[in-house]
Amino acid sequence: RAPFIYDAAWGGIVSCGCKYDDCGGNCSPRCANRSWTEPEECPALSRGDLNHGNGMYNNHHFQYGYLLYAVAVVAKFNPSWESHWRWRILPLARDYGNPSQLDPSFPPARHKDWFLGLSWDGGVSPTLTPRAQTRSGEAVNSYYALYAYGSSINTPYAKSLRDFGRLLAAMEIHSVNSLWHVREESQVFQHGFRHHVVGIVSENSLRYQTPTGEEAYSISGLQLVPFTPIMEACLER
Repeated sequence: RAPFIYDAAWGGIVSCGCKYDDCGGNCSPRCANRSWTEPEECPALSRGDLNHGNGMYNNHHFQYGYLLYAVAVVAKFNPSWESHWRWRILPLARDYGNPSQLDPSFPPARHKDWFLGLSWDGGVSPTLTPRAQTRSGEAVNSYYALYAYGSSINTPYAKSLRDFGRLLAAMEIHSVNSLWHVREESQVFQHGFRHHVVGIVSENSLRYQTPTGEEAYSISGLQLVPFTPIMEACLER
């Protein structure tokens, strides 16, 4: 098992990580963690290569956004299921999309850059490279998930989640159309960018590539997925 745990140092939900074991190739791969793992035994809290760096707060909006969107859909049609598991669901929403500055347990909008409007996917690991974001569509979807979840539940804080998700998604879409989608009228790409989409936006560069390769289908595809309703607004022009 690889449980989620609460990290009081940075105020977030992180994966403990899995102690991978395949018996030296003699058994099916499994997670050898104990049913309850103490934080000091969690491999992801000291290794940034596990779970895409989840234990170091990398990509939380991408990863938790998928989970929260799935929850929002289920909650729409099965409210009792959401109500039963709400105590497990809300911490994931608060981790990356907390709408309250008064919440002592989680920071507001963990990944959002309020000046540029986009989100950075890096966490707290020390790095020599500038901050960057590689999956614009997943960032948009993560905030749409907040909106969808807030729209699917009936609680006193539902409106805050819905409205904050709507704001964050609108900001992200604006940044995507400014920095990832190369338009003829763009004021960003005046000197000519040979491609119609950017793969990685960082603080000091715009690159036509992905972390895993330079194939055109991969670069464009990572900016398109996931195909949830909000992507129609993101790709309308």
